[in-house]
Amino acid sequence: MASSFDVDTLSKIHRRTSGIRILAHVDHGKTTMADALLASNGIISSRLSGKLRYLDSRADEQERGITMKSSAVTILHKYCAHPYIVNVIDSPGHVDFSSEVSSAARLSDGAVIIVDVVEGVSAQTHAVLRQAWAENITPCLVLNKVDRLVFELGMTPMEAYNRLIRVLEQVNAVTAGFFTTSVIEKLDQQTDDMGIIDEDVVDQDDSGLYFEPERGNVVFASAIDGWGFTVFDFSDMLAKKLGCNAPALRRCLWGDYYLSKEKGSVKVRRGAHDKGKIPLFVKFVLEPIWAMYQVVIEETDLDKMKKMAASIGVKVSARDWQADSKTLIQNIMSQWLPLASCVLNVICASLPAPTQMTNGRARALLFSGNKGHDEEIERNMATRRIFDAIVRCDHHEDNPIVAFVSKMVAFETSMLPENQKPKTSCNDLAARRDEIIDRLRCKNLESDPHNQIESNDEQQQQLDQSPYRKSNYEKDELDLSNTSHTSNQWTLLAYTRVYAGTLRPGMQVNVLDPRYDHHCPGKHRSIATVDKIYLLMGRSLVPLKEAPAGTVVGLSGLEGHVLKSATLSSTPECPRFCGLYEQARPIVRVALATERITDIPALHRGMQLLNKVDPCVEVLVQETGELVLVAAGEVHIERCLTDLRDHFIPGVKISVSPPIVPYRETLVSRPTKDVTNEEISITNTRGHRHCYLLDESVQLDDDDVVSVYTATRRWIIKIQACPLPENVVRLLDEHTSVLRQLSLAMNEHARNISRTLRTHPGELETDTGETGEIQLTDPDQTTKNYPTESGILFLLLYITFRENFTIGGVTTHFPPSLLQDIIQVFDNSQIEKSSENTINIFFEKLKQSFRENGKQWEGTEEHIASFGPHHQGANVLIFNSKLPYPAVFSSKREAPHDSMFAQELLAHLNPIIVSFQLITQAGPLCEEPMRGVAFKITDIQVDDTAEYPERLFSGHLISTLRDGFRQAYLVRDVRLMTAVYSCDLIVNSGNLGKVYAVLNKRNGKIISETMQEGSDNFQIKARMPVTHSFGFAEELRKRTSGLATPQLLFSHWEVINEDPFWVPTTEEEKLHFGEKGDAPNMARKYMDDTRKRKGLYVERKIVEFAEKQRTITRNK
Repeated sequence: MASSFDVDTLSKIHRRTSGIRILAHVDHGKTTMADALLASNGIISSRLSGKLRYLDSRADEQERGITMKSSAVTILHKYCAHPYIVNVIDSPGHVDFSSEVSSAARLSDGAVIIVDVVEGVSAQTHAVLRQAWAENITPCLVLNKVDRLVFELGMTPMEAYNRLIRVLEQVNAVTAGFFTTSVIEKLDQQTDDMGIIDEDVVDQDDSGLYFEPERGNVVFASAIDGWGFTVFDFSDMLAKKLGCNAPALRRCLWGDYYLSKEKGSVKVRRGAHDKGKIPLFVKFVLEPIWAMYQVVIEETDLDKMKKMAASIGVKVSARDWQADSKTLIQNIMSQWLPLASCVLNVICASLPAPTQMTNGRARALLFSGNKGHDEEIERNMATRRIFDAIVRCDHHEDNPIVAFVSKMVAFETSMLPENQKPKTSCNDLAARRDEIIDRLRCKNLESDPHNQIESNDEQQQQLDQSPYRKSNYEKDELDLSNTSHTSNQWTLLAYTRVYAGTLRPGMQVNVLDPRYDHHCPGKHRSIATVDKIYLLMGRSLVPLKEAPAGTVVGLSGLEGHVLKSATLSSTPECPRFCGLYEQARPIVRVALATERITDIPALHRGMQLLNKVDPCVEVLVQETGELVLVAAGEVHIERCLTDLRDHFIPGVKISVSPPIVPYRETLVSRPTKDVTNEEISITNTRGHRHCYLLDESVQLDDDDVVSVYTATRRWIIKIQACPLPENVVRLLDEHTSVLRQLSLAMNEHARNISRTLRTHPGELETDTGETGEIQLTDPDQTTKNYPTESGILFLLLYITFRENFTIGGVTTHFPPSLLQDIIQVFDNSQIEKSSENTINIFFEKLKQSFRENGKQWEGTEEHIASFGPHHQGANVLIFNSKLPYPAVFSSKREAPHDSMFAQELLAHLNPIIVSFQLITQAGPLCEEPMRGVAFKITDIQVDDTAEYPERLFSGHLISTLRDGFRQAYLVRDVRLMTAVYSCDLIVNSGNLGKVYAVLNKRNGKIISETMQEGSDNFQIKARMPVTHSFGFAEELRKRTSGLATPQLLFSHWEVINEDPFWVPTTEEEKLHFGEKGDAPNMARKYMDDTRKRKGLYVERKIVEFAEKQRTITRNK
């Protein structure tokens, strides 16, 4: 039983609060289910349930029929005579808005997974199950649209039962795959030196992970008709009829059980399928439902309908008996098997409350589930106190406040409760009624003087002074219209889940950025004051005086402190929560501009606001000055543009460029066959290859090694570029977080040590002596301070090995006072002991990947100096082992003999890495990021006689190396890579040919085609380049009359197998393509279009072999 509630209920029964999110594939019935839950609390009418789509508050959501943003509402339900608060979050099903699903998952304790029994498990069903698994939240299953099995497919109850079994097995198979993967990952992370496998991991019980109707976590429903049930519901109804125990009947009502009459008694036996018997679920559950649908929809026998309704205890009004059959079946079924009560009962019984959070989920929230942090929890009392408060969901005052902001939501300021006219009560309505009567009487007396009752002067005076005379009333109406002006200003509310403590307005909290480290509380942290607290009720807000642990609320006052997500805490010792799960990454770009130059500041403000409220949006300002909007897909782009035009900057005319397609620049191995598929002879060199981006003066040897000189020709650097093996590229893509951790940690080390050195000026010295040691001082005996690259490097090497070391006869000595501070900085750095295991595992995988590609790649992992771009990409910088530079996974190795040579090279390590980062971020072809390229610095020669401008040398070196990397890349076989979407859609057999036609037109490739059992629907999986995907969904809907809706998700990067600079070189190519080889080159077209858009030089031949036009007839 559900009912309405007041705001004070939150603080009274917060321990019986449950936060759930509704997840499903698009069009599987999420919002219809949410309507049924809202109708149970009287928020909307039960007759409008499924038609109103209350939580789809946007106009484009109602028009498209899909949910585009998460909406939250709080409802009350009574279960077992106890009131429960349920925070319901309706999340989108379209893949473009998967970031909304991720933000909702972090705020929830459980999830309601909805699956269409006709379409079965779809691509997005896999995705939402994976998100629920990643967030460690408990799901329950709703098998929706059972009514479609009756009408659309015309199944018998037995056929429908088999269909339900198959769909349930498909969902459980997905869950089993996640469990198996997690067990394998845990086994791979075993660090026991003896090789002993943890038995707790192998013997981990998975019996409670699956959806089983006999456990009460599966609901069979038809959300559009408003009915749903569990096995428990029918077992309670049938227990009295069959005279058996209800708990025993629950265990056998679903499954291979049948009813047997033996010697006058009724018994339940196993083996219905083998013996050809009707299962209990079919006989006592599905057959009555099928009979009800057949009588109401097909037979329309009124007497029989009334008899069946009376037998199940349903009362139907005379008005409803006259309604159409669809409305009548909804009325009968929603009373017999109410959907809202069934689903809410399952939520309260099967899904955990906030107070039942497991230690594993709390550890995953705070430390990403890393077991190495158990020592910190036990050792650090503050961390232990925060951890226990989150697990217990403790709301008491003496506990720290911990909350998480998953996203920012924009509300119009005029729509806030404090800015709206207060609602009218019953007493106000009665007073208003008396006022209207008085006003009408005054108007009647003035307009009809012949029927006036004689009154004295006092009565007439009272009539004139009445505030409800016509003139006064019109004035009041005018004033009311003036006060109803709507403001266009927006207020950002933080979509927040309180995990511990109690939030109140006026409290100051620490806002912890996603980059925050609780070991260094001075960075990435700000202090904000909570202004107001609101309860989210879909389209409206309700003000709250406090928000205890376990509630989902909206907070104002955090604007300017939270960008997309953040952790809130009353203490800076709280670890920040781990990042949200990402399924779809922003890939589609458009450039925005205004028609009037005076509107550019408004566009900036609108895009900044959009960047704050959308978790998956990126806003960029390119070097050309254009504003670029990056979104997950075409539908996502359209929603963002609607927000800008209609909400954030109304009245500003925005021009949108065609979608900007991202590319990647890469290398491939030298081909062994030409374009005509003929073997390339040894004598056919690459000299004929025409690359207008490459200087003819490049110095190149036989191994494609390029030599470049610095401005003063002091350094000669030899660089070679080559393609990385594909398995190494995949490994680097899968471990970007590890690469980022290594890079950020090294950068943090350098900054901290440099800062420490500044506090100890003049203490970094080495002594000279007979053993070849030198003092790093100037000739005038002025001691140098060493917060430079070389000094930092010496310190890093010392800290790594905890001992003095010698490079080329130079021995370092550090004062004890300085070393104590440095070691303390190192111990408190971002590389924690818990992360060492992850880095070691990654190193071993990288080593194995290089070893699989032959001897030429063995040992390469020992010489990697940097990853790029942004220190985390799939490109590597490799130093020759003879050079004195350290590596990311460095160990002590033999140093060169020339000490001054080593010192000079080590002093300029940073410019080399900066040059590598620059070239991988903007490649030579069209300034797109690189992917899968390895740059090897094979040798560096130093000319001691050349000029050495020490202060300017770093700039010279960066410029020289960029040119060297560019030349080394262009002399190889270059290629462009384009992004590829994975396309998943379901279509019937009648429209299958139309789908194929659209896919072939857009260069799509069919991966698989599977016919769904029991229907004529086909599930198609295909791949399509992003360059051809724009307008695909709209064209497909038109061709199939709206019966096919594709789900496009970024899959991978694919090489365009065409050389942008290809010209015919072999005799076969010249014979086939001609001397000029002017056949269409798509790679060249993409490259030139991108260069033209960025304002780069493009080689185009406007006129070639021009001749004077000849006329047919001679001029007279």
